[in-house]
Amino acid sequence: MVSERLEGTTALDLLVAVRRASDVPVVVLLEGGGSSTELLYFGLGADDVVVLPAPAEVVAARVLRILQRSRSEPQDPAVRVGRLRVDPYRRAVLVDGVEVEVTPVEYRLLEALAGAAGRAFTRGELIGRAMPDSDALERSVDVHVWSLRRKLERAGVPGMLETVRSVGYRLVDPGDGAGGRRPPVTSGRSDRRDRGR
Repeated sequence: MVSERLEGTTALDLLVAVRRASDVPVVVLLEGGGSSTELLYFGLGADDVVVLPAPAEVVAARVLRILQRSRSEPQDPAVRVGRLRVDPYRRAVLVDGVEVEVTPVEYRLLEALAGAAGRAFTRGELIGRAMPDSDALERSVDVHVWSLRRKLERAGVPGMLETVRSVGYRLVDPGDGAGGRRPPVTSGRSDRRDRGR
């Protein structure tokens, strides 16, 4: 349970931090507020919002219901890489719970990259995953990656799509501290040079 009565942080910040790392059920205890505030918490991933004051037995019953539901639900098939979440049920890409609009090809690219985060994929492999029935040239992947990179940057997660020299691309969590152990990478500027050749 997360309450607005927290010292040193806010319920919103705590909820966002929990959702970045886990799908554990979260019930928010809200002092007063209105429907817009409740919707905000639901939008950030809360499983339930209890407006206080409320009888203790009501709070307990709602928490028990959430726990029972979480046990009976199938495991979430979504893939998380840092703040990024790729949800195959919804065919959606989310950053901190907020959906990022992507094209079908961009979604399939991210799905492949996120499913093996840190692994470098060749352009040919990515075409096979994202455009299996297409006769697109390998350089067309550069265009889609460039577009995805811009969208992720605007969503607040720059640096996730890396270009691996002489190989292709990989998806990483910039906050995992493993940068020094990765093969050499280049910035997004190399994509634009490549497309101009």
